[in-house]
Amino acid sequence: MTNNEDYSKILRDFMLTFEKFRQGKQEKVNGATVIYDLNNDNAILKLLTAMAELYRYQIHEYLVPMENARSEKQIREYIRDIIKDIIPVIEGKIRVISGQLSKYDRMSVSKRALYQEQIDSLIEKNKSYLLLYDDFYALASFRSLKHFALYMEFDKPDSQKVWKHAMTCFESFYFYANSMILDGKVKRITKSYPVGYGKSYSDTVTISFIFGIDINNDVLKVVGNNKLIVDTLTGVVGMMTNSRYAKVFPYYAQFNGNKDLMFDIGKASEGILLIHGSLRPKSLLVVAKDTAVDGARAKFRFYDDITRSKDKENVPEHEKDWAKYSDQWSKRKYDELLDFEIAGGTRYHTEDFLSRYREHYGEEKAVPDKNFKYTKINDKTKFVIISVPKLDYDTDESTYPQKFSTESARLERNRDPRTFAAMEQQEPEAPLNSPFYWDNLKTYTSLPLKKSEGGEREDTCYASLDLPRTGANNISLGIYSKCVNMYYLIDTYYEKKPLDFILADGRTELDWVCDMIIKHNVTELVVEINTCSDIKKQIMDKLLNRGYARCKITEKYSVEKKEVKIMTCWTPIINTIVFPARKIFALSSMTGRFMQDIIAWNDKAKIDDSIDSVCMFVQEFITKTSACAGSVSTFPR
Repeated sequence: MTNNEDYSKILRDFMLTFEKFRQGKQEKVNGATVIYDLNNDNAILKLLTAMAELYRYQIHEYLVPMENARSEKQIREYIRDIIKDIIPVIEGKIRVISGQLSKYDRMSVSKRALYQEQIDSLIEKNKSYLLLYDDFYALASFRSLKHFALYMEFDKPDSQKVWKHAMTCFESFYFYANSMILDGKVKRITKSYPVGYGKSYSDTVTISFIFGIDINNDVLKVVGNNKLIVDTLTGVVGMMTNSRYAKVFPYYAQFNGNKDLMFDIGKASEGILLIHGSLRPKSLLVVAKDTAVDGARAKFRFYDDITRSKDKENVPEHEKDWAKYSDQWSKRKYDELLDFEIAGGTRYHTEDFLSRYREHYGEEKAVPDKNFKYTKINDKTKFVIISVPKLDYDTDESTYPQKFSTESARLERNRDPRTFAAMEQQEPEAPLNSPFYWDNLKTYTSLPLKKSEGGEREDTCYASLDLPRTGANNISLGIYSKCVNMYYLIDTYYEKKPLDFILADGRTELDWVCDMIIKHNVTELVVEINTCSDIKKQIMDKLLNRGYARCKITEKYSVEKKEVKIMTCWTPIINTIVFPARKIFALSSMTGRFMQDIIAWNDKAKIDDSIDSVCMFVQEFITKTSACAGSVSTFPR
């Protein structure tokens, strides 16, 4: 073959001939009948051998160097033909020959000797087809992530192959990850699998594929377990230095599997790789979740097992993880176009990282995928949700029986149904002993119109203020707006600082509290005075200085046990108060932290500031049954 020569016409003719063999056609050529018999192995092998070489040249030496949309389109068309038409034929040939050879294997040695010539012929044919199978599969892997995953395990014994059996569980992931990498049609994927299914290994495969597609791609991977840093780097390097990788992605053939030549930077302990020839400062950066990533940028960002099993019921840790994502990791993109994420792991809790991630990007509006089981899609946010259970939801049979039997999975479920539901079925249950969890609360995503706007909601507001007892407590201010018989929590001030703390602008925390009272036209405020007896005067003075004299202030001195007060208020809270839905505020915001402490509260909770202020509001304005040793109501004049 000649360099820079287009062999597309010859390939087309070869493909037409191959199609005649597949269909068993007959035709007249110069008066003679030509029969295209698929059982004619000599003809098929000769044709496929020529086609394999032509496809290799046409794709890698003619089309790839063009680097344009037209050549890329042609590459994909060739690979589709290979996957759809050629590989199945070769697989069928190998099955037939293997079946024929197995018959001879069952014969006695003496009888086998009679057929040795036929056996040797079959073995040679099988070898030829296996070589062609390898060649065509490598070509398919150039643009198919699924085939790449399978191809990189060709040399492994069956007992060590992950994707031979697990591919049924990962089919949708590889499909949509492929779409993300090649076309950007998918922006985010979350995949949750039972422990031991290969979710972290699928990251290794995908990252290696990303660097095969383009050496200038870059990846940031955040892991929950420090051990995964070295494991990830070792796995990616091992895959990229495999001779099969160079066969799929010929750019890497020049390194002959030498990692010192392939990577200008290769520090597994530091989680850094830089591919030789890449224009990026780092190709791959893997960091633990507690490591700052300021300054790093990456087109693809992976999150793997952010929630650790030991923290499964640790809601504050879940809160920290989500805050890091919101404030740091999600901002490590170049721009809106170069912004792709894959979040994987096991779901442990309704508030853990994966659960919050799914909610944030619109799980509630995702619809079941018509082509893949355990998969949902939100087309608006370009978000794919993959959630594979250990026991199928409909059949109650194992989804990975080659590794986890149905019987053992059912026994596991019987021993600990709650843990099994979360870790194995990807359906975490609501937290135990959390009376104010989301499932129990009334929530809103938008407020009713005010009376001044033609609605039924009052134009004035009510508020309750709980003061910090120690430096570990929060100033907790909740502002409520009444609509008919319901009270909507519309804003909060929630800060772990003393009231007289001076902020950068020279104002105190109390100044901000007063600003919110004025902003929301609060006409009635209840405040606890257990820790600050003159708080009424402080608030009144600041409000009057701002010209606001509309707020009635009621002070309470509480003697009631908090746990008793909170549980007494449970019914009116869940029946009468409407809280903001969690998707309308940031977890790191004051309202986010206010609500997080409410939904996480139980009789063993260390933080009760927000729920305490809610109870104070309920007792003063709803039930009017506060157990207090004295109360004073004051109007500023």
